Amino acid sequence: MKTKFTLLVVLVATFFGVRAQQLPNFTFENWTDSTAPDGWSTFDKLYNPMFQTVLGLASKDATVRVPQLGNYSLRLKTDSVFVQGQFYRVMPGIAAVGNAAVVGQLPTFYGLPFNHRPDTLLLAYRYVTPSGIDTATLTIGFRSGGSYLFQGSLILDTTSQFAFVTVPLGQAVYGATAVPDTLMLQFASSNRAPKDGSQLNIDFVGFVYASATGIVTTTDPTTFCEGESATLTAAITNGNPAVTYQWLKDGAPIANANALTYTATEAGSYAIEVSNGDAVDTSSALALITQTCTGIEAVNAATVSVFPNPVATTLNVTATENLVGLELNLVDVNGRTVLTQALNGTANAISVGDLAKGTYIYTIGNAANGVLVRNTIQIQK
Repeated sequence: MKTKFTLLVVLVATFFGVRAQQLPNFTFENWTDSTAPDGWSTFDKLYNPMFQTVLGLASKDATVRVPQLGNYSLRLKTDSVFVQGQFYRVMPGIAAVGNAAVVGQLPTFYGLPFNHRPDTLLLAYRYVTPSGIDTATLTIGFRSGGSYLFQGSLILDTTSQFAFVTVPLGQAVYGATAVPDTLMLQFASSNRAPKDGSQLNIDFVGFVYASATGIVTTTDPTTFCEGESATLTAAITNGNPAVTYQWLKDGAPIANANALTYTATEAGSYAIEVSNGDAVDTSSALALITQTCTGIEAVNAATVSVFPNPVATTLNVTATENLVGLELNLVDVNGRTVLTQALNGTANAISVGDLAKGTYIYTIGNAANGVLVRNTIQIQK
C-alpha cells in the first residue's frame, strides 16, 4: 500500500505544473488560527470554545519539519485532556481537510469540495510514540452525491525521521467514469487505543495527476504534392474518464480540430494536445512536407521497381523501359534532399550505405515531366 523514499526534490517536482485541484496549504505554512492550519479543521478548533480550555492537541511545529518545505509542520499530539480541572480522557490530535462543526456534541467533518481524479496521494510524516505500540492513521475517502466512491485507512508506523509515502489511487478507486464531488481526508495521532504522548508531524500532503498522452501517426506519405493531403491519427493512453483533443500546427491551435484524426493539406509540424480534465500533455510533432509537382503523378509507375525495401547498402531501380533523363531523389523526414542520382538504362544500382537509418521519401522524375513515381523507403543498418 505504501512506499517510503527520500527523493524529496523529485517528489515535489512532479507535484507542480498541473491544472487539477490540490489540497489547501499542503505544506502547512499558513496559520491564521493557531489551533488549525488554514484550510484544515482540528479537534482544538472545535472543542477549545466548548471546553473553555486549550487542548494543545494540534499546533504548528517550527522544530520538527522538513527544511526544504518551509518553516512549519503540522503537529498532532495525543494527550490527557482536563476540563475545568477534572480529567476528561486521553484524546488523539485530529486534523481534517475542509470545514467541521460540533453537531450533537460530536465532531462532524464536512470535507472539501473536490471534482478531480488524482492518481497518487503523496505525504511526508514523522511519528513517535512513548508506548511503542501506538499507531497514527490517515483516513481518505471520495464522495459523490452523498455516497462514498471509496473510503480507506492507512496505518502510519513509527519513524524517527520523516518518511515520504505514496498511496496509489486511480481507476480502482473511482471506477471507470465516476468523478467525486467531495474529498474526506483526516489524520489522527493515535489509533483506537490512544497512548498519551504519541506525536505525529505532517509536512506535506497532496496529489499527483497522470496526463493523458498522445502519439501522432500517419499511414500516408509525409511528403506530398500541393493540393494533396495526409490523414493524421492520434493514439491516446491514460484517457479515462474523459478526454478532449486539440490539434496544433507549428505550435498553434487549429480551429475546430478536436477529433482523434485530422486531415492536413499544408506543410508544417503537427501535434495533438490532450487533456483528461486534470492534466494536459502535448505529443511530439510530426513534420509534413509539400512540394510542387508539375507532371502527372504515377505515370509509368507500373513499369518501375525500387527494391529492396527496407534496404541496407544498395538500392536497385529497374524498369521495362529506358530511364535515361530521369533522376532519383531521396528526401528525409525533415524535408532535406540527401541524395540525387541520375538514372540510365533499365537497371540502376544506387549506394545508400552512408545514409542514416530511417524513413525516406523517394521520387523519380525530371523537370520537364515532374514527379512520375513517389513512395517511401526504409534504410536499415
